[in-house]
Amino acid sequence: MILSQRLLPISLLLIFLAALSAPAMADSLTISYDGSQNQTALVGTAGFTIVTFFGSITNNSIAPITFDTVGSGPVTPDPYVAGFVGAFPFPGTTLLPGASTGEITLATVTLNPFDPSLTYPSTRLIKVEAVIPSGVLGGTILGENDAMIQVVRSVPEPPTVLLFASSLLGLVILLRKSRIAAPGNSA
Repeated sequence: MILSQRLLPISLLLIFLAALSAPAMADSLTISYDGSQNQTALVGTAGFTIVTFFGSITNNSIAPITFDTVGSGPVTPDPYVAGFVGAFPFPGTTLLPGASTGEITLATVTLNPFDPSLTYPSTRLIKVEAVIPSGVLGGTILGENDAMIQVVRSVPEPPTVLLFASSLLGLVILLRKSRIAAPGNSA
């Protein structure tokens, strides 16, 4: 009984201290997009396609928060996505209480060139997450917002010179036929 009377105040003190030292948790940061967070990207065979998302990150807590931004696709690795660069890669940045980044590039997503083995169109969900960069709580998500990319195969257009040449050839053929068919011309 005496032991339990001594443990109770110590236990309460430990719980109180743990509550005071709790770090900022989920939704401490708000990720907002400027413009649409749903974009359409045309991919072709001649190189990578870059998709950029713009917006801001705001600290909703009463304490400074250090974070970096990471992103992920629906599967790892995603066969459509070649790369992701967040606004603040490791070691991250610190936002003061109530502060905002202002408009920044939240994420740059690089899409792979057209691959005939994949299905088009395809919708890719990209998670933009602000996380604690390191330490005991490293990887803890402080805020996240989803973005979507509709990946569409671009239809290759014939070169302009080829279009111009075929139009010119058609005009020459049309002029020849009109000369031959004109009254008074003998063929």
